[in-house]
Amino acid sequence: MKLLLENWRKFVNEQEDATVPAKPDAKKAFHDAETTKLGQKKEDDPQKLEPIELNTAIQKENAKKIFLYYLDEKNVRDIFQLSSLPKDGEFNKMFEEPAKVKRFIDHMVAANDILGKNKIVEFLGAGSFGFVVLLDNNHALKIYSGSFDPLATDDVIDPDAKTDRERYQKSQEKAFGGKGDVSDLHIYDEGELKLPTDRTWYYAEMPELIKLSSHMRFVHKDKGMAKVTTDLDMEIAKLKYIAKDDVDNKTVSDINDVVKDQNIVIMDKEFAQNLLNQLRNMLKTKSFEQIEDVRGANIGIMRGKEQIPVIFDY
Repeated sequence: MKLLLENWRKFVNEQEDATVPAKPDAKKAFHDAETTKLGQKKEDDPQKLEPIELNTAIQKENAKKIFLYYLDEKNVRDIFQLSSLPKDGEFNKMFEEPAKVKRFIDHMVAANDILGKNKIVEFLGAGSFGFVVLLDNNHALKIYSGSFDPLATDDVIDPDAKTDRERYQKSQEKAFGGKGDVSDLHIYDEGELKLPTDRTWYYAEMPELIKLSSHMRFVHKDKGMAKVTTDLDMEIAKLKYIAKDDVDNKTVSDINDVVKDQNIVIMDKEFAQNLLNQLRNMLKTKSFEQIEDVRGANIGIMRGKEQIPVIFDY
């Protein structure tokens, strides 16, 4: 499998707009086949996706980038192969074949304006259900296929991404309604992605955020990456419990006492105060279980506003 992906990556990097004429009797490769016109009725069978012609340079570049991320990043491959629910053997089998994945991505890019407006310039990361890229307008674009539902009693996996979509929609309404503040995750656009199958994926366009865990590993690089990550998450956990006690008891803990008593040393006092304030505000409308996943990997900071935590993907 590894050799197959490496060969495909080499092929993609070598392809240019110019094409080499095929021999008259040569068997057509998938990329030489007749292309489907935009708007043509899509095949119901994902195994029979036809190649499609992309119309703009941005579409072609973005489709190429997403396909390369599929080849290079295991987390991205897992999202393509495993996150499409309900489970369907034939559908998931398609994502094990790079040629069919490329066709799928081409169709996805052609059908969605959000993937044709701005060029993808960098891969930022991937999680269990989605991956994030940086656009040339300095916004981050998240493409995802589901989310966790912290309140679910049976299956915590939500294939409809209801929890994330509701949060993004509320953030977008606050931002454009003049009710948001600098600590809110501003959502510029969000919605469904049209796919050449009966599955549904989603997108959200937001500011570029630096993960708090990454930022702190850089700030405290002398301590070791693993230790900084563990210590940071422990400090955040302490703040969550303090915030819960404050809300339950209608008190406001003094940050000086918190920093001293709880040995908060990875985060500085100002940042810890701002995060504690945010956690208290969140717990006025959410349960502790709903914020239980808040940790260094889903708290972000914006460039130039490093003291303001932005909580996302909890």
